[in-house]
Amino acid sequence: MKNKSISKTLAVLLSCVLFISSNAVYVYAEPSSNESESECETVEFITEYEETASEEICESEGIEEKIETESSEEAKSEVIEEPKSATIELESEIEETTQSDGTEESSNVDICSETEENTDASEPDNDWKQDAATGIQWKISKGILTVNYKGFLEADNVPWADISEDVKILILQEGITGFSEDVTYDLPNLTKIQIPASCTNIEDVWSAFDFNDQLEKIDVSSGNSKFSSVDGVLYNESGEKLLFYPHNKPDEAFTLPDACTEIDDLYSNKVKELNLGSNLKTINSFVGGENITIIRIPATLQNIGGAVFDVTEKLSNIIIDTNNPYLCYEIFSLLSKDKKIIYEVMPCNSTT
Repeated sequence: MKNKSISKTLAVLLSCVLFISSNAVYVYAEPSSNESESECETVEFITEYEETASEEICESEGIEEKIETESSEEAKSEVIEEPKSATIELESEIEETTQSDGTEESSNVDICSETEENTDASEPDNDWKQDAATGIQWKISKGILTVNYKGFLEADNVPWADISEDVKILILQEGITGFSEDVTYDLPNLTKIQIPASCTNIEDVWSAFDFNDQLEKIDVSSGNSKFSSVDGVLYNESGEKLLFYPHNKPDEAFTLPDACTEIDDLYSNKVKELNLGSNLKTINSFVGGENITIIRIPATLQNIGGAVFDVTEKLSNIIIDTNNPYLCYEIFSLLSKDKKIIYEVMPCNSTT
């Protein structure tokens, strides 16, 4: 009995425990309405939060991914753009260099043009020839022979002998100190010669020019210490002595400058009327010409030597200044005061 009571008591206790346990489970399984709503709200909140967080995380990840993508693209762009930029800069530098080079080239062309306009024969251009044996530089163009040399020109070493007949104008450049007569003698068609300031030695003036029957003009550069020229006629430096009158000078009348007191050689193919000026004292060689018809002699002329009035077949008048104490005219002849015949004129209408 006692055991049954104990068993019964244990059964009741177990039932109570089971009841209590059952209620406890019910409490947790089925909470109150308020608790259920709160829990649901909490669950919903958590769910929304998780969804929002998830979305934010996704968005964040998307943004980060986008940022990473953009950064990657920018990095790639920078990697790509840098060479392009560098290429553009290099091309700009090349263009600037090219432009600069073009400017420099243009400047160099200008300098070369100024240098070519100011360069004399000492820096020969492509037209110049140079004789290897003598160093003489020369060129000819349209009949103009230009010669550059340092020193005295000898006829036996001139390199243009083969074209001498083509020469009409001879230009001797600065540096030539003189020349022998044969340098010009072998130029039969020479009409003009230019003598530089450096040329102070013409070996024989008469021989140098007398055989140039076409010669019209002799020019001398200023600064020459030995020679000068007036209107194409050759004088000494002071102009007091006429050294040579170009035979083919085209003037039909010539008057000797007042500064001139002495004549070496005066012969003309063109002059018809010759006035010997007002101060001439001496004729050393001859004065004349094939077309001279009249000669006027000043009161100062007293010394006449050589073949005066040479080849004056057309001469018809010799007019002597009445104040000349040295000369006179008698019986178709020009006489000195001591009655020596100086020149016979046939016919003659000379007056004294």
